[in-house]
Amino acid sequence: MELKELKEKILNKSLQFNLLIFKYEDDTWLVNQYIDEISKVLGLNINYVVDLDALSNLNTDFFMSEVSNDLNVLWLEELKTNIANKEDLTTSIIKVNKIDKDIEEELKDYIVKFPKLVNWQLEDYANIKLSGMKEDAIKWLSNLIGNNAYRLDNEIDKINIFDEKDRMNMFLALNQDGCYNDLNNFNIFNFISAIVKKDYISVVNILKIRDTIDLEPMGLITLLIRQFKNIIDIQMGNNPTPDKLGLQPKQFNAIKYNCGKFSSDRLIYIYDLLTGIDYRLKSGLLDNDKIIDYVICNILR
Repeated sequence: MELKELKEKILNKSLQFNLLIFKYEDDTWLVNQYIDEISKVLGLNINYVVDLDALSNLNTDFFMSEVSNDLNVLWLEELKTNIANKEDLTTSIIKVNKIDKDIEEELKDYIVKFPKLVNWQLEDYANIKLSGMKEDAIKWLSNLIGNNAYRLDNEIDKINIFDEKDRMNMFLALNQDGCYNDLNNFNIFNFISAIVKKDYISVVNILKIRDTIDLEPMGLITLLIRQFKNIIDIQMGNNPTPDKLGLQPKQFNAIKYNCGKFSSDRLIYIYDLLTGIDYRLKSGLLDNDKIIDYVICNILR
């Protein structure tokens, strides 16, 4: 059965089965969403089964069919053997990551494949669940969390305990309190890239969370010197090539893309500034305190 067909049968409340095998690619989040919905639609309690033998022993004889109110669920990492008495099972679902190729062919009529979720699907899900919040805020949160559906669900639950009219303010308060700092994808290389691109917004956003990433002044200065030296060699050099500069072609092209953001005179000034600070830091003539702010202000002024 295709996933689309399964969804339609759930929505139409026309789903009937003795066995379904949910094969997932990434994680079980979407599978679990479907299992929960199926249990609600069919009015069944979820009964977790320990192994295939236990599942196979749940036969649909007359007595069992009259009294059973369970949706039996078995979670396997890999399905390597066929399922005994599969035609006689009570309403059962197996969720599994891998299936032996020969077994998969034999069980194809029972299998529903769940593809890996992509970000836009989770963003749509968040838009449905987070009514009362602004769309750009939901998009920001979804993009920050990425494809971690369980974390997204957890953050949605934190916000949804409040009334719709209060959710946007609570989201802003949570963000202000640093509740999402552990989710940032920034590092020192993102920071350097933002500087050489004159991406002021990214520079400011990274500076806001500087305490959560490794922005050590000495290391930052060293990497900035190297990056601006490469830009100078390419922007001001005579027919520069990757071989001449000892760079990989991809690295050369990435640096070349950033050329032209600063004038040649400005590049020389920045390089002199950085090398001077580097010398004074290593000589103990400067303290680390405020060095990052000073450098950024002087490069991007």
